[in-house]
Amino acid sequence: TEERKEQVDFSDVYFEAGQSLLVKKGSPITGLESLNKDTKVLTVKGSTSAQNIREKAPDAVILEFENYQDAFTALKAGQGDALTTDNSILLGMQQQDPSFELVGGNFTDEPYGMAIKKGNPEFVKTVNELLKELKDSGEYDKLYEQWMGVKPE
Repeated sequence: TEERKEQVDFSDVYFEAGQSLLVKKGSPITGLESLNKDTKVLTVKGSTSAQNIREKAPDAVILEFENYQDAFTALKAGQGDALTTDNSILLGMQQQDPSFELVGGNFTDEPYGMAIKKGNPEFVKTVNELLKELKDSGEYDKLYEQWMGVKPE
């Protein structure tokens, strides 16, 4: 955010995060447009994900849980139709149980960059050069797939 940029410098973006939806494979839910008054969406109590889904899918029923593991357990038990939070967390859940998948892409934009103490432009430059080397060599793609379980888009 602009506020964070006043406090620290950031590297180039290394992960395009955003809020998404996790559903059981074969679900009729394909994205935000599929959510309606008959849809139960699970999320974590008091999170920005809960706020965002209420704004983006006002007709859906939102069920909030204490933590993501409880929400995922509830999804697996059929207590809801979709779970929503950052795609990085959802990708981890998808790896835990491949009978679930992310649908509809990201509906928020929350890029990840490394925060670096203000006043270190050479360090920012070095970090950015290393990120570029990782991407150019193909190593970034390998690491992404290893940890996220899917190829980067």
